[in-house]
Amino acid sequence: ELTADEHCMGEIFSRIGYQTGYVGKWHLAPWPSLPGLPQLPEDADVTDPRILDLLEKRQAMLAAHLSRITGFEVVNSLLWANYDELPVKALRAHNFEWLTNGALDFLDQVDPDRPFLLYFASTAVHGPSHDRSILADPTVSPGGRVELRHDAYPPRSQIIEEVKAHTGGKLTHIDTGLLCLDYQVAAIRRKLTERGLDRNTLILYLSDHGIEPGKATSYLRGTRIPFIATWLGHPRPAPATNIIVQIPDILPTLWDLATGNAPAPVDDWDGISFAEFLRTGRGAGRRFAYFENGFTRSVYRDGLHYIAWRYPRSVIEKMRSGELQEAPDHLNTMDNGQASITIERLPAYWDPDQLYVLAEDPYELTNRFDDPRFRDAITSLQADLRAVLDTFRHPFDLDGDAFQRSAAFDKLKQPRIKRGTGYIHWYRPGMHPWPPADAARAPR
Repeated sequence: ELTADEHCMGEIFSRIGYQTGYVGKWHLAPWPSLPGLPQLPEDADVTDPRILDLLEKRQAMLAAHLSRITGFEVVNSLLWANYDELPVKALRAHNFEWLTNGALDFLDQVDPDRPFLLYFASTAVHGPSHDRSILADPTVSPGGRVELRHDAYPPRSQIIEEVKAHTGGKLTHIDTGLLCLDYQVAAIRRKLTERGLDRNTLILYLSDHGIEPGKATSYLRGTRIPFIATWLGHPRPAPATNIIVQIPDILPTLWDLATGNAPAPVDDWDGISFAEFLRTGRGAGRRFAYFENGFTRSVYRDGLHYIAWRYPRSVIEKMRSGELQEAPDHLNTMDNGQASITIERLPAYWDPDQLYVLAEDPYELTNRFDDPRFRDAITSLQADLRAVLDTFRHPFDLDGDAFQRSAAFDKLKQPRIKRGTGYIHWYRPGMHPWPPADAARAPR
């Protein structure tokens, strides 16, 4: 959970004179306990003017709270967590119009002669279902009444027709979400041009993680993401590249671009600037990528991906003593949906040490950790991982415990394996074939 005493992008850039705005999803904290925050019943009537007033008050209080802890001067159309976690049932549907309005309102108030930073967190493509959300009422939102600005994006009836024309008559989750996202990006780009804000503006387009099978894990399906940088007004278009960058690198990169490589405002950020690559097309990026999720840690380098899964000593002892009758997943749960999908699709999920050779196995289906041909590479990757782990306060026993390779542990895995994925309310078994149906055409 981010707190006001921690450094944040909004605070850092506001301090050097940037106009800063935050719009969209915020998922770095539980619901705040704010005195006087309106509490609404699940069945609240969102057409009732009194309920709309309470929603507006609630939104204003949440936005003010986020501004205090992040330093963003303007917070518009704030979605705390996910739509399906909202207290009012009638609002548990995506509202792209409301989020887009928040971005356009911020850009409308930006002084074009001063620098600005907008962080826009769209909710595409994510639950709840886009094909159902598009049928909901777009004029109400978590922030109250929504003014539909069809100069910025089309009416929903047109979006539905376009999706069906593309899919042969079906209204699908992915296609609907992607088309709505396209219209969001287009609306923001048009506003930048309309306001003369496209003379020297860098747009970074990326997601925060991948999808199933592998979301919420250290597998590359969950960690490797699309990342597009477009520098409006910059004479040199950035080429495509295979250099390794990670999300923590964005903050130091923006800092270097904004200040001309001035000394960093904090001495402990984790990122490595790739500003030189954006300026010139030259730059090495990271030597390797580091990932962690739950009880797993991993490093990716030179087409090799090493994953270590280590239960904490306390969990090992509970399994060994019989206090635990079933092995928890890597997130220390017995029922996490993402973990269950990964268990079903990735054969070596439970292995404490895993090595994947991406050139021959891009979908991480064959664990090569015990292959003697890769012993030196594994030793090198483990050394990289150990160097990262040594910088953390919390221990991670890379040496491991023999229990994770025992017959007793194998027995404890079976209940979870047998449970499958049928219990996941938002998932249909087989929904994410792995390898993908178009694997033959997928780039390696």
